[in-house]
Amino acid sequence: QLAARYDHYSDFGSTVNPKLGLRWQPLGNLLLRASAGTGFKAPTLQELYSEEIFSFESVFDPETGEVVEVPTLASGNRDLDAEESDNYSLGLVWDVTSAWNVSLDWWRIKNEDAVTNNPQFYVNNSDLYPENVIRDPGGDIVVVFSPFQNVAAQKLWGLDFNTGVDWGTERIGDFHLGLMATYLGSFEVEPVPGAGYDNIAGDDGRPRVRGQSKLNWNNNGFDGNVTINYVGDYERPDAGDDISSWTTIDTQLGWQPRALHGGKVSFGIDNIFDRDPPGDPYLEGWPFMNRALHDPRGRFFYLKYTHEFGPE
Repeated sequence: QLAARYDHYSDFGSTVNPKLGLRWQPLGNLLLRASAGTGFKAPTLQELYSEEIFSFESVFDPETGEVVEVPTLASGNRDLDAEESDNYSLGLVWDVTSAWNVSLDWWRIKNEDAVTNNPQFYVNNSDLYPENVIRDPGGDIVVVFSPFQNVAAQKLWGLDFNTGVDWGTERIGDFHLGLMATYLGSFEVEPVPGAGYDNIAGDDGRPRVRGQSKLNWNNNGFDGNVTINYVGDYERPDAGDDISSWTTIDTQLGWQPRALHGGKVSFGIDNIFDRDPPGDPYLEGWPFMNRALHDPRGRFFYLKYTHEFGPE
């Protein structure tokens, strides 16, 4: 497969991004695949033109060794460059049997000029952006100006694993057991050209391992599932904190009565055992947890009705 995409932007000009995909099936039940391509992302209107937004943010101050709440002024930046990326992948899909399949993919992404407005970025690189981190005579941070800014480069690679098996029974119905997992091998960031790369995989809200396992069942208008969710641990090296992993279990039972002709009633419970997410006060305000990875609601019950419209 060979493809290309052409984009034209009034404020960034034109760009062409090709993609090459290869598939080879050496055996009837084994598929090998590879791809390579480039990407382009123009800055959003918010990143370019937003006015100053005032807020208080938690940052780790390397000069005092403390996590502090500081006033920040975020804003757009009309001098932003577009983000560009190169991406590669290699993988295989293996049908072990007619009911069991396995896939494994390696991927690598390199971004240049990635956009951020994280105040911690400016605090960590205050020698490069001295006008953005203002301190009082005692050395405490007074304010951080955090406009959107291009980071020099990011390099990531990882592995995606997926497997599933199906089986059926005459009396109690059909089952499917699936497992998905992702491993983040490396996440290297270079703040400015020539500064060198820091590997932050496994640090600051970037767990190396995440996964999910799910058991599905259906039989004569009834269906159900049990899902195990796993978010791996990570570290806050600046603060010396270790944030533990988090495992939760969800379940759902559904019923599709024939009289409803496409309707389905479902009852479910998320986080059955009411597991609290691990605390992460560093760079996170109340409720002192990483809201990008974890859910503060605890055990959650729901009842829903869905309807699919179609031909009788």
